Amino acid sequence: MRPIEERAPSPTPSFIFGEIASPIVVPDVPRSVYPNFSNALSLAHRIGAKPTIETVKRLEVIERAK
Repeated sequence: MRPIEERAPSPTPSFIFGEIASPIVVPDVPRSVYPNFSNALSLAHRIGAKPTIETVKRLEVIERAK
């Protein structure tokens, strides 16, 4: 028979999940990484146009010009 190894108990974590020691400050971040694309896609849906690649690209050019 093999001897049973005794292990030291694992250390207790020094933090509690869900708690943050200091508040994290996040700069104003746009809602989307590609806001022009998101706006163009939304516009295509609102005007009832089929959101094909070509349509969204054309609307995106208009969004960028704003």
